[in-house]
Amino acid sequence: GLTYKPNSEDLRESPSLKIVKKYLNKKNIEAYTVEPNLEKSSLIHYKKFNPTSIKKAILKGDILVFLVQHDEFKDLRKYKKLILQKKVIDISKILNF
Repeated sequence: GLTYKPNSEDLRESPSLKIVKKYLNKKNIEAYTVEPNLEKSSLIHYKKFNPTSIKKAILKGDILVFLVQHDEFKDLRKYKKLILQKKVIDISKILNF
């Protein structure tokens, strides 16, 4: 998630945006971002953010970073096997397994 707070459409002053932008400045980094509260077109100004679905992000990502506790992320048990094969940073403490 990228918004300022869970279940919001507000990107203003979002710490998540700053974190993603910082890592995208590194070489050879490709990000897949999941923001269920915004249309993909809302992120068009954020180059390299690659908005996608949670399933695709889990499948394609080497490192999964959970930054915002959106309701859509609260039950990811169906992806548990895949998630546990990745490096995970759960800042939002959303994962319940």
